[in-house]
Amino acid sequence: MQVKRSRARPLMGTLVAVWAEGETSAVTAGISRALAAVERVEKRMSYFDPESDVSRLNREAHRCSVLVHPQTFKVLREAQRLFRLSQGVFDVTVGQVLAREGFLPPLVGAIPRGRHSFGDVRMGPGFRVRFRRPLWIDLGGIAKGFAVDQALSALRRSGVKRGGVNAGGDLAFFSDRPEKFWVRHPCQISKMISLGQGRAGAVASSAPTYSARGVGGGRVSSPYVFRGQSVTSQKSVTVVARRALWADALTKVVLLAPDQAGPLLRRFRAEAFVFSSKEKSNGQ
Repeated sequence: MQVKRSRARPLMGTLVAVWAEGETSAVTAGISRALAAVERVEKRMSYFDPESDVSRLNREAHRCSVLVHPQTFKVLREAQRLFRLSQGVFDVTVGQVLAREGFLPPLVGAIPRGRHSFGDVRMGPGFRVRFRRPLWIDLGGIAKGFAVDQALSALRRSGVKRGGVNAGGDLAFFSDRPEKFWVRHPCQISKMISLGQGRAGAVASSAPTYSARGVGGGRVSSPYVFRGQSVTSQKSVTVVARRALWADALTKVVLLAPDQAGPLLRRFRAEAFVFSSKEKSNGQ
């Protein structure tokens, strides 16, 4: 029997919703596997869990190489690639700045001092990672997109006909027919906008309207750190891409360095939309 079902759970600091359509057994198993996939990513990449790979790296990697799970290593590899391609704009070594601004709790142990970047992270053989100096990474700007991709893969492997995942604005879907996909306007909570249609795709947004707090007379959302300094923004960005990981990360590049974003968007076959409080811009 064909059914359509959905479930939601609080994970990764937001509400993760999964829906699927297909045979009853495939839908039931697929939704459970998708949520379990997100939970595994959270346990491995949480800044807050003292047993996570990220926490162990922040405590120990400046002293010795640290063995991490292959998933964590994969996300760090993608972060390294994006750091290089964006000429340092996308950088996950932002934990110290976010802690200083009150977005993240400070960590116990060596306190990062001076300038540092992902260039101080060494990716070694055997899924081992080493830092050249004390620094704190935070994968909040990329791990949620990766978790959405993992959840969507779990749905596909379960044999559902159509399915989707929404993790607080990072979303992805697949279907056996063209579907319109809508997102909430990042600056106007009651307004929905269409970003086109297709059989599969991913969308991510960085929106100060939903996640900002006041800093220095402006509004700062926790992912917005540029070359060691928190920045204010009056804009919000939505990126459409083939993978949620890329969409998630590229929103930060578009927001922080729009002049450099064009070649990177083309490389990942992505499209960006920049929003103001009144209207949507043309896609880049």
